[in-house]
Amino acid sequence: MKIIPKTKKDFAWVNFTPKQIREYTARSIKKIEEDIKAVKNIPQNKRNFENTVFAIEKAGEDGSEDSPLSFLQYVSTDENVRKASKEYQEKLTKKVIDISFDKGLYKAFLDYDVTKEKISPSEYRLWKDMKTSFEDQGFHLPKAKQEELKSIKKRLSILGISFSKNIEEYHDQILCSLDELKGLPDSYIANLKTDKKTKKYIVTLAYPESGPFMKFAESDSKRQELADKISQKGGKANIKILKEMLVLRKKQAELLGFKSYVDFEAKDLIAKDSSTIKSFLIPTIEKLKKGVDKEYIALQKHVGQKLSYFNAGFYANKMQQDLYSYDPNIVKEYFELWQVINKMFEIFGTLFSVSFKENKQLPKWHPDAKFFDVIEKGNVVAHIGFDLYPRKNKFSHMACWPLMPGKSKGFRGKDYLAPVSVIVGNFPIGTKENPSLLSVRELETMFHEFGHAMHGALGRASLCSQSGTSVTFDFVETPSQLFENW
Repeated sequence: MKIIPKTKKDFAWVNFTPKQIREYTARSIKKIEEDIKAVKNIPQNKRNFENTVFAIEKAGEDGSEDSPLSFLQYVSTDENVRKASKEYQEKLTKKVIDISFDKGLYKAFLDYDVTKEKISPSEYRLWKDMKTSFEDQGFHLPKAKQEELKSIKKRLSILGISFSKNIEEYHDQILCSLDELKGLPDSYIANLKTDKKTKKYIVTLAYPESGPFMKFAESDSKRQELADKISQKGGKANIKILKEMLVLRKKQAELLGFKSYVDFEAKDLIAKDSSTIKSFLIPTIEKLKKGVDKEYIALQKHVGQKLSYFNAGFYANKMQQDLYSYDPNIVKEYFELWQVINKMFEIFGTLFSVSFKENKQLPKWHPDAKFFDVIEKGNVVAHIGFDLYPRKNKFSHMACWPLMPGKSKGFRGKDYLAPVSVIVGNFPIGTKENPSLLSVRELETMFHEFGHAMHGALGRASLCSQSGTSVTFDFVETPSQLFENW
């Protein structure tokens, strides 16, 4: 198998203008429509896996929410590019939903006889998954009910995209005097901006600022002020969205014959239904409750204060320092960001007989981003990107994007297209005087997300829908949890 690395041409989308994104969106939708029409026009006696099942999958690849153009809404500094990227995702998602409800396409799929052709296990799984997906579109329902289901799915998609956007573009802050920053390390204070009018320090909701503040700031009132603002990320608009989503999800499940949305989602998982989930969670919670209550009482007794949402983390940290002389700020000094990443490369390189080398040729959406080639036996087999510093309107948590899944080139092709994953995070921008340091939890998270990236980098699934982290949902966190903990 020859693996084909990515080139500059594969990253042309990085520099797309809003106009180019909208033009690409229109072309993509037209191409999907043409491809689906071609599938439907094939005579029944000419149907095979390649021209039916594989062709349907290929037509839907452009509508993936993880495609590069939809990624730009989370990382671009250009408001108009983010807007165009969001529109791209909304329009392509709607088109993919339309495809899944196309009765002519469903008939074409049913006309293909899977028993009359020898296919691989992965191809059979694709056929089986596609069959389940079509069945979830309610073709057994009366026409009016199916149209209602289709409308619900489109609306839920738009609400989900808007919910995320409202969080990423929600900005707030608190102002603090130097006295109100007591308890925080000098390196933290040195990185804070000041308000021009009041000359006070600005603490934003971005994790590199809000996280340490909630853990170390001695001011109860300022911790509460910040905690209240954090809990309102996304604003009242997202409360409204959540209420609507709950109603729509329940209706969706009921239309398909399920008691609840949990039952609908669980049907393809190991648990199968909500009662099995409850029978696991409720006894587990009861077993854990005694230990939680014991620790809660011990913490409250030690600090002599009533615990609340805005002070529990602060007092837990204080108790660790008092009883065990554990200072997380000292421990962080051992975990400078890029030293951690280089050591991580070394560990994973030893485990999987690969190496990592920075690729400065691939275009990037921001100067902070970096790409690394994954090299196996002297050949580039994958690419992993990092975009690790906070900036306005950027994705505010930490996640690994399967930006370009690996797959065979063409149907059962011998060449393989190298996968691309990108880890997006929000660590402080380091300087010579104040390097970017990771807490133990942040270190674990980095290994977790890199586990996802390596899952994508080293997998060799021939089909896009089964590549990297596109696995059975029960398994998707297994590689990342293994690497996080061990």
